[in-house]
Amino acid sequence: MYSPVYLKHNTGSHPENSSRLTAIINWIEKENLTKKLINLTPIPATVEQISLIHDKKYIHNVKEACDNLIPPLPPL
Repeated sequence: MYSPVYLKHNTGSHPENSSRLTAIINWIEKENLTKKLINLTPIPATVEQISLIHDKKYIHNVKEACDNLIPPLPPL
């Protein structure tokens, strides 16, 4: 699963950053694996789906933090 929007995920110097994803995509292309893969377009999860894994209080806290700290992201 991949979307170019993933490259906008800025984690600073953390190992999980956009250069890691770029390296993976480049390797897949270099090895001619693109045609062997099925590209799935991500869709936003519903709160109901997220609550299957995360506690509702945690979901509320994350939403509240996001609403107060950063401008809303455009839809994918």
